[in-house]
Amino acid sequence: MASALKIPFHNVSHSAHICSDMHASTKFLEEVLGMPLLMLIDLPGGGQHSFHDMGNGGMMSYMWFPPEPGKKSLGGRASHLAFCVDDEDFDGALAYLRDERKLEVRTIYHGLERPSCEDPNDPDIWIRSMYFTDPDGYQLEIASLRTALDPRKHVLTQPKNAKGEKVPYTPLALRETVAA
Repeated sequence: MASALKIPFHNVSHSAHICSDMHASTKFLEEVLGMPLLMLIDLPGGGQHSFHDMGNGGMMSYMWFPPEPGKKSLGGRASHLAFCVDDEDFDGALAYLRDERKLEVRTIYHGLERPSCEDPNDPDIWIRSMYFTDPDGYQLEIASLRTALDPRKHVLTQPKNAKGEKVPYTPLALRETVAA
């Protein structure tokens, strides 16, 4: 039986989580689970955001935020689940959710040099995102990827530990293989 999806989803784009130590999480995802690091960027305010390849077009995303004195770490919490659509379907999905379904939708056009771009056609944009919540308040995202992530181009910083100190780290994909 054919599905009549109102939004032409492809798959899950990424699952995003908050970590307490980006360096430890990066090493775990790469070296234990075998998910190559594709992107690591610094965020305004001192945080970081990473994307790891899960295969078949899916990614695992982690975010780290600087510890705040007197506040409990947000590490271990899920942030959101993102679904993938083709870029040419993004505007139609946005109109459907806002205009037909009357959802409150927030858009962010993520740039490589700037975390948020105003112009949806800015050449710096690597992914367009729309965020909204389900009836229980869980944040969902519909994303259209414009640039294939490559660790040679998109790992732009070193991962921070729980104290916020950058720790030297070379992604597995960029390490030289040594013949046995």
